[in-house]
Amino acid sequence: MSHTTIPRRTVLLGATAVGLGAAAGFRIPTGEARAPIVSGQVPCFYRFMVGKFQATVVSDGPLPLGEPSATLKGPTKEELAKALANNFLPTDNLVLEQNVLLVNTGSRLIMFDSGMGTSKAFGPTTGRLLSSLNEAKISPAAIDDIVCTHGHIDHVGGLADARGRRYFPNATIWISKADYDFPPAAKVQIMPSSTRKDDPAARAPAPHRRHRAGGAGAVEADDLERCRA
Repeated sequence: MSHTTIPRRTVLLGATAVGLGAAAGFRIPTGEARAPIVSGQVPCFYRFMVGKFQATVVSDGPLPLGEPSATLKGPTKEELAKALANNFLPTDNLVLEQNVLLVNTGSRLIMFDSGMGTSKAFGPTTGRLLSSLNEAKISPAAIDDIVCTHGHIDHVGGLADARGRRYFPNATIWISKADYDFPPAAKVQIMPSSTRKDDPAARAPAPHRRHRAGGAGAVEADDLERCRA
């Protein structure tokens, strides 16, 4: 075992420096100093390139779906519980991250779906799309197109506020003709929360519906229909 010898002269010079610093009013940090508690998390967006297109994924917030077997069909409850536990996830509540994709082609800014909006059908953690867009420095007015993959509340709920005012005033909304023509009464059967008059589930596309006449006209049922303000 080797030993390091510190010369007596070095020790004395170090002690003298500490003494002079204290006398001059300089405070030496001690082991008792602590960093302040910082609140908040990192911004809820992520950017990456797809060829020459820029993609940005923004969060609408966690989407708790409740008992896992009610959503994930096929595996048994025991198999689901084991898979969730193995991935350090709760076994009694399936929580998804509600993400919204934006693609900047260089000439158009396209958003896919719009999240839950003001609806709290799945709890208080959803509906942060506008906050995430702000964190990503994306103005709602800059979005040219919104493609709604289908008409469920967690996809069209964020098109307008609780009073029906549009969040994206310059966007062309695209949705399948089958979803666009789907009667509200039938939507209530799929989404019971839509029976409440204050819930935007059944009326989210309504601010855009009245502008249908200005669109591209009749299309095939499997195509996308254009609704322009």
